Amino acid sequence: MTATTTVEPATGGVVPERLTVSGALAQLHATLDALGDQPDATVVAEADAVGRAVSEVERLSRRVASLRLRLVACANRSQVARRSGFSTTGAWLASRTNTSGGAATREADLAETLESVLPVTGQAMAEGRVSPEHAAVIAWAIQQLPEVLTAEQVARVEASLVGDAARMSPARLRGAARRALAVVEPDQQAVDEHEDQVLRGEEASALGRCRLSMHDNSDGTVSGSFVLPRLAGDILRKAVQQLAAPRRGTPAPPRPRPPARQPRPWTAALGGGRGWGWTGRTGTAWRWWSCWSTCRPTGCPARSPRPWW
Repeated sequence: MTATTTVEPATGGVVPERLTVSGALAQLHATLDALGDQPDATVVAEADAVGRAVSEVERLSRRVASLRLRLVACANRSQVARRSGFSTTGAWLASRTNTSGGAATREADLAETLESVLPVTGQAMAEGRVSPEHAAVIAWAIQQLPEVLTAEQVARVEASLVGDAARMSPARLRGAARRALAVVEPDQQAVDEHEDQVLRGEEASALGRCRLSMHDNSDGTVSGSFVLPRLAGDILRKAVQQLAAPRRGTPAPPRPRPPARQPRPWTAALGGGRGWGWTGRTGTAWRWWSCWSTCRPTGCPARSPRPWW
């Protein structure tokens, strides 16, 4: 196919007037092939240049993901899966991409939702401002909204979530999306009740997906997998960490006990020299005075050349 080209005034790049999807993908592959082994060490040394390049690659990957979802939505509209002998678009996508059936089904559902329900999110994803993970969170949040909202209110909530997605991770966006109703609902009590319903729905869904599987590997080990609600998972993680955490260092050996102090001969008769002091009936001075006053007429037995006992 012969395609004429024109120069775009804004960027100065040469772009074709009529370009098919296959032609654009071929050009992308050719561009990536032309890069070769880049970036080299000189480019990596420039931190600012590397940061900008990573951001642009992320934006490009989001735009490519948007193109993929639009292709999946087109295949869904055209009944490509049925003509290819598959029951669903998810099964057809899994066979074409060698991915799991569950992931392919979720991607097909997201593609249909972006095309029919979330035009603002789809446009933001096509521009590289929203990732597929963000789009999935926005689609989930829109499904949780009350059915009494008008189309204009739903559009306002969607636009607000798209703006939040530009500065939040998917996990943070999901937390903020639980209170997305606050964009169009001034009553905070109603927003709180809606958030409570969303959390209860998440907990019920988590309990429904709980599972535990274990099997013997016949080599002395057992393997398995499980799915638990977040609270139960946190409790299990803490218990396992306490049981399996290695000891820090080797315990110090017990210190040897010092040898017993041998009393002096003159303190042996006074009870072994315990209780040094001048006061109380346990003091050495008191016992010495008592012994001297008692044994003075006959002599102290401690000074006797033979055992006094």
